[in-house]
Amino acid sequence: MHDLSGNEFIKNRFIKLSMLALIAILLLPNVGLCQVSQTAVPFLLMSPDAYGQGMGYGGSAFSSGAVSAFYNPANLVTVNSLSAEISYTDALPHLRDNLSYKSINLAGVIKEKWYFGAAVNYFDLGTRKIYNEIGERCGTERVYEMAANISGAMRINQIVSVGATIKYIRCKWDYSIEYSPDLPVASGLAFDVGICFQNLFPSLTYYSNKTYYHNFRENFRDRNSKGVNIGLSIVNLGPELKYQVDYSIGPLPRTFRMGLGYQAVDMEQLGLRFTIDATKLIVDTDDGLKNELQEIDLAGGVEATFYYLFSLRMGRYHDETDQEKFWTFGYSLGPEWLRFNYARVLDNDDYRTNRRANEQTFSVYCNLPARILNW
Repeated sequence: MHDLSGNEFIKNRFIKLSMLALIAILLLPNVGLCQVSQTAVPFLLMSPDAYGQGMGYGGSAFSSGAVSAFYNPANLVTVNSLSAEISYTDALPHLRDNLSYKSINLAGVIKEKWYFGAAVNYFDLGTRKIYNEIGERCGTERVYEMAANISGAMRINQIVSVGATIKYIRCKWDYSIEYSPDLPVASGLAFDVGICFQNLFPSLTYYSNKTYYHNFRENFRDRNSKGVNIGLSIVNLGPELKYQVDYSIGPLPRTFRMGLGYQAVDMEQLGLRFTIDATKLIVDTDDGLKNELQEIDLAGGVEATFYYLFSLRMGRYHDETDQEKFWTFGYSLGPEWLRFNYARVLDNDDYRTNRRANEQTFSVYCNLPARILNW
């Protein structure tokens, strides 16, 4: 019989336990598969980065760098050495003025096997005037929601990686008058778990080593996976958030994500990739199987990169339940290790199916390889 070494035995056991954990979470009692719009802190479902937004709000398979943990903590293994990203979103401009979503993400690698990440996501719902019963202004109200995350990931081998995230969530109401003083803060903990399979069927990628500009491939190129990537994750697991007087504001947006990505071309002149993400909220409900299948949200995207320095992205988001259907557009400028990203939700003049129309995100992304750090 073939004997496994101690390290190989631990790795195989870890993979099996991770898969069993994902299955067990999906089969938790009193948790049905359903799409429900009325959940607490829905900003946890909003892509914080311009890359994900440009790809139709998807990123489970190819999202790289520090922000990867938002979609799947196992994707942190795409970090080369040290990664950081700062993002700002002008959120839901047709819904309300002064809504903004800010995100700061950091990540790194230890001994080419263990990966860590940290993030702070802050959703500012702006300031609103408060009036009394006779219409006189009597103060202002300001609401914000935030999540602080710590993530860890481990590369099992060249194909499989696993990861987990713990996040602290806080909702705060600030008033300039004594108004509902017993309901100012709600907070709680949530968890994410994920597994990724990378570099499957590498022969499916058209790859060329031919170079036209000296040192472009060495200093500017992305470390693209070849072939197909698959990402599975369950995010925002945890109890309902409650205010200090034990008033519940709803369940967390517990979500199952599955992403499939295909790196079709990897050349100096052109890189081409395709992605599709399927997401499903998992909350308490008794919907039938037919309705459950209809309530899966789909996000697809395509990205073309030219000479490692300029990328164009186009995405499509489709939510049949909430009737959210729109196209997204994005681009990036700069090499792999220092890049500016921009994305925008296109306006189709139908706010019933595109409440995010004209929402835009700006990101500055840095992913420093070891060779850069050692200069």
